[in-house]
Amino acid sequence: MVKKPFNFRKLALESARIADDKKCKDIIVLNVHRLTTLCDYFVIATVESTPQMETVLSSIKKGMSEKGHYPLQRHGS
Repeated sequence: MVKKPFNFRKLALESARIADDKKCKDIIVLNVHRLTTLCDYFVIATVESTPQMETVLSSIKKGMSEKGHYPLQRHGS
């Protein structure tokens, strides 16, 4: 059986959608796969408070884990 290539763009856009649902502002999805070997996409968003940030992170983690994807690392506050 041939494995489908992993769609990182789709995951980044889904993370941005979740951030939007949680009322984040200034959401940007940056395609950096030609600039670094660290990752393919950065999802950057502005939040108003620490509780909102924790809710957004928790929601993205839950949304990804429901699809069988788990973070290797997370950076940011």
